[in-house]
Amino acid sequence: MVPTIKVNICRDTKDYMFLEACLESGADFIITGDKDLLTIKKFKETLIISPAEFLLKVHHLFLLSACA
Repeated sequence: MVPTIKVNICRDTKDYMFLEACLESGADFIITGDKDLLTIKKFKETLIISPAEFLLKVHHLFLLSACA
C-alpha cells in the first residue's frame, strides 16, 4: 500500500508509515509497544494502545457479550 495521506506528528519519523496506514485503512486500533506511538494515544479516530490494553478491552467486550 502506498499512502496518499502524509503525516508528520510523531517524534520518530519511522512511525509515520503506521499512522498513514491507519488513516488509509480506517483502523480502529494501532496495537504497539512503541513508546513514541503510545504517547500519542489517539490519532484521528484510531486508538493507539499497548497489547495489554487491547487484551483488556477484548476481555471486557467478551464478558459483556457473555452476559447478554
